[in-house]
Amino acid sequence: MKRLFILAAAIFSLSAASFAGNGEYAFLSKLTEKDKFDGLASYLQADFEQQRYLKEIFAMSSKKLEAATVDGNISEADAQKALAFNLANTKSVLTREQYKKYLIMLNITSNNSKSGEFLAEK
Repeated sequence: MKRLFILAAAIFSLSAASFAGNGEYAFLSKLTEKDKFDGLASYLQADFEQQRYLKEIFAMSSKKLEAATVDGNISEADAQKALAFNLANTKSVLTREQYKKYLIMLNITSNNSKSGEFLAEK
């Protein structure tokens, strides 16, 4: 189980680093949208308290991402910090199984973000 988590984290961090140049961290700001958040909460089967914390984490992550944007360009280092903030805080709120699902969803979403898809809607 530990190996699976490390593998998922490694794959996610590698894919996230490769998308930084194109502003592909934008999916973090989409997590605050009501329909997308509701889909994600349903997918994770998050209880009311977890949803409350996740809303705060996603709002703060979105603000950090906005702060990383200067003249339309995203600072890769600051965007990675926003992502790390999101992951660390989300991990503290979700169960191990929920967090694994969250990592998988984020990885797939970040890979599909070029086509405009957001999997939590489905």
